[in-house]
Amino acid sequence: MGTAIFNSGKRKRFLLVFSAAKPYIRHASLVPLPIALLFTCLSFPPNPVAAEEAPIADAAGQTAKDDGPGEREKDAGEREKKSFWFIGTSNYHLRLEESEKRIDRQLNKPFGLLLPNWHRPATFKDWSEDWQIWDLWAGYGRDLGAKTAWSVYAGGGAGTVYNSDYYYPLGVPMEFDVNFTRRSSLLGSSVSYYPFGKPQKRRRGLKKSLAATRPVAEMNLGYTHQTVIGDVTISLPMIGNAIHVKDKSNDHLFWASPRLGLETPLTDDQSLNMLTGYLFFNDHADEFNGGLLEFFVRRRF
Repeated sequence: MGTAIFNSGKRKRFLLVFSAAKPYIRHASLVPLPIALLFTCLSFPPNPVAAEEAPIADAAGQTAKDDGPGEREKDAGEREKKSFWFIGTSNYHLRLEESEKRIDRQLNKPFGLLLPNWHRPATFKDWSEDWQIWDLWAGYGRDLGAKTAWSVYAGGGAGTVYNSDYYYPLGVPMEFDVNFTRRSSLLGSSVSYYPFGKPQKRRRGLKKSLAATRPVAEMNLGYTHQTVIGDVTISLPMIGNAIHVKDKSNDHLFWASPRLGLETPLTDDQSLNMLTGYLFFNDHADEFNGGLLEFFVRRRF
């Protein structure tokens, strides 16, 4: 816009000078001779040949710039968009056999004998069977070829299962607060393979998106830090917290996870991914091995 204003001002100046020179030629007595000569000189360009060649040179330079190999490579790179970021969540259906055995041994069996109406507390095993264990993660990736891609990601999750019940042995009320907490953090990397090529959406509409859906296979490797906490508090009237027991464990684990799924393009740059797979851990397999479902949105740039 600054260039347009400058050119407009120059054009107005040229027309003003030309109109001032013509009255001098027709009515010489109205304008002093030095001023008339000055106006007459200003009404002509200093170098007509240069003035005519400048637009041609500028146009040629602009054409060369537009058609240069650097510009073409830049446009091609923008169209390819080989990099992408993504954010997603996974739902876990884990075995959790070790923790269930420990809860039964330390809590359910002894208090089941002391209190006939003992209620088994809810645990993460119940959440797992109800598909209520989720985490959140995000990452960056890049295409390796027409049918392959690589990515790295990080994330984690945390949650607590709360239980509170009253029991009346010998008529004395006892409050049991039994809570289980889990925290996890993860770092992973994946290689994806598209047997029929990556999905591309070329037209709008839900049907076009579904028609462009392509299958994808993944292999994931990673590390996770798992923290498991069991907290039991028994409260009595007039006393308050009579018994408090806390059990905590930390595990550093490595895992592998093959997965299969579908990628559906939403726009030219965004897609929805849905995959299912299985987790294999190097240790505590009875606890952490299990199936999963994952959903994430990918955006290319």
